[in-house]
Amino acid sequence: MKLNMMTLGVLAGVSLFIGFVIFSVGVGAIFPSMHKLTAPLICSGEVQVESVQYYPSSGGVGWKNHIYCIEEGNQREITLPAIGVTGLIASVIIFVLLAFRMRKSLVLP
Repeated sequence: MKLNMMTLGVLAGVSLFIGFVIFSVGVGAIFPSMHKLTAPLICSGEVQVESVQYYPSSGGVGWKNHIYCIEEGNQREITLPAIGVTGLIASVIIFVLLAFRMRKSLVLP
């Protein structure tokens, strides 16, 4: 039994794209508190999510989301690490689901 490395590579790329770009960044922009699920892997203290509304000069409305870790009275921003960890975990879950679904294509005869 030999694995089809090309299919495995495509599955890895697709799952990384879906996990990071679509799930972690896209859905995380709409629901920033979802990063609180993975934040304990980065922060041992309290996690706080802050959403700030702003008005760009081109018109319209924008939102800035910040994730903070509060440990022993110190506050540090963990937005990018939280997005990264969420994207990585989502990518692994998506990869496992896709690999299970396509298990017959992963094995060369």
